[in-house]
Amino acid sequence: MLLERPGEVVTREELRQGLWPDATHGDFDQGLNIAVKKLRETLRDSAEAPRFIETLPRRGYRFLAPVTDVSSNGSAGTLTPEVTGHSHAIRWLIVIFAMVLIATGVTYRVRSRSATPQSLGTLAVLPFDNLSGDPQQDFFAAGITDEIITDVAKISKLNVISRTSVVRFKEKQKPLKEIAAELGADYIVEGTVNRDGTRVRVTVQFIDAKQDRHLWADNYDRELGEVLGMQTEIAYTIARQVETEIQIKAGPTKSIRPEAYEAYLRGRSAWNKRDEAGLLESIVQYQAAIQIDSSFAKAYAGLADSYTTLGYLSDLAPQASFPLARVAAEKAIQFDNSDAEAHASLAYVRFYYDWDWNGAEREFRRAIELSPNYATGHHWYSVYLTAMGRFAEARVEIEHARRLDPLSLAIQTDIGFEAFYSTDYERAERQLKSVLEMDPHFALARLWLGRTYQATGRFEEAIVEYQYAGSGSKNWPVATAALGNAYGKAGYRAKAELITRDLEDLSRKRYVTSYGIAVVAAGLDEHDPAIAFLEQGFREKTHWLVWLRLDQRWYNVRDDERFRQMLLKMNFPSSS
Repeated sequence: MLLERPGEVVTREELRQGLWPDATHGDFDQGLNIAVKKLRETLRDSAEAPRFIETLPRRGYRFLAPVTDVSSNGSAGTLTPEVTGHSHAIRWLIVIFAMVLIATGVTYRVRSRSATPQSLGTLAVLPFDNLSGDPQQDFFAAGITDEIITDVAKISKLNVISRTSVVRFKEKQKPLKEIAAELGADYIVEGTVNRDGTRVRVTVQFIDAKQDRHLWADNYDRELGEVLGMQTEIAYTIARQVETEIQIKAGPTKSIRPEAYEAYLRGRSAWNKRDEAGLLESIVQYQAAIQIDSSFAKAYAGLADSYTTLGYLSDLAPQASFPLARVAAEKAIQFDNSDAEAHASLAYVRFYYDWDWNGAEREFRRAIELSPNYATGHHWYSVYLTAMGRFAEARVEIEHARRLDPLSLAIQTDIGFEAFYSTDYERAERQLKSVLEMDPHFALARLWLGRTYQATGRFEEAIVEYQYAGSGSKNWPVATAALGNAYGKAGYRAKAELITRDLEDLSRKRYVTSYGIAVVAAGLDEHDPAIAFLEQGFREKTHWLVWLRLDQRWYNVRDDERFRQMLLKMNFPSSS
């Protein structure tokens, strides 16, 4: 219809009468939006700077490029340079347009007879678009996407790609086939979110990514307080597209007060930044949600995640973070025992703070049982298994996490981390260098590449990596301590002593783990200060002590009776 009248406005009503005469108003709006979006993807066009299809708000659409008809004998018409870059002849544009429109129309007319793929495979839920017209509501669309991913991840027979990988495609500039190839996805879910006051309208479409074929689409219109139930309903329907008989392990879907849910989503948005400011803001938002609804399990689970992350990054002292994380995780489990994230956070506390090895493993396994596609659960469980010296099992878990979250830099780095602790330094170096090819500024990969170099006696190369890690993470004390240890081992005594003083000065302003200061002392072969700071770390319950028996930087103090006593107090499993 657009090509028949180039340069003219084709109104929405004309499009409805010509293409969707029997559709309801909601189905027509959704069908038209999807059709135009697919046309733009095919032509690599954009709504903001259109070269082909111009939107006239509330009126219709106009095709901008010149169009010349193709005669019946196959002679080609005149094409503009822009069109030439995308098609060999205008007839192919017409074919593409027709296929897209027909596919979209069929989707809405027979959605009750949606196709069911024969095999399960891998699913990616792309970030939903915010159609509210208010960029301040982006957090809301992102939160809805996250929650749907969380619910779909409970399907044991389906691999579900995690948020940290799919979020990179928020703008969806690439064709779906390319996105699917990068993620290793067989199926794609995409959609839109439109919030109007307390009403939420979500549209969802399910796509066979390899065939670029729409299999199913629908829309959901709910009050904000009913969104939790709506998300579970969407996840269940998505699951049914892949397997006709399938169960989703869902917790209670009670109504939630709109203000509590909005605060919760703001908390998730802030937590996803993963920096200190974002984590502290997420705590404020989660606490606000809990004040409004004291039985809101997801808000407690989010609060637990925020405190565990602050504790792990050493932004807060262990005694100021992990006990609060434990209380929040236990509250979440009390209100919803099926919350995998809460069980994983509780496992994290059992592992890093309580040193309750059996309790930690029990909670990690429970989290994975509840949500087999929870990449973070597999990731953290791998770290636990590494600390226990169960390297083969750790490798299985971290590889599972990688399949679920293939673009996660943290997971890719921890593949090298596991190789490092299992003393496979060649594999560790190869993996960590591949991470830095993805992002040369990722501080964690720099740190572990430095540790790998140091373990093989390449101190000068290690020092360079530690310096990169420190500068890339705003003088991260862990990287600074590693640099101080390497300076000491390489014979740069004055530089190592300067780092000790810097860490002690910094500890007067913010938390600095005593483990790090002890590491520098060990690099200087100063046994008594090294043991003294380790013992101080034991009293402060620094989480780095879980690596005490594997960390090779203690080799020169291992024979000290005080060090042996500390290992006994940690009560590591003897079978590991």
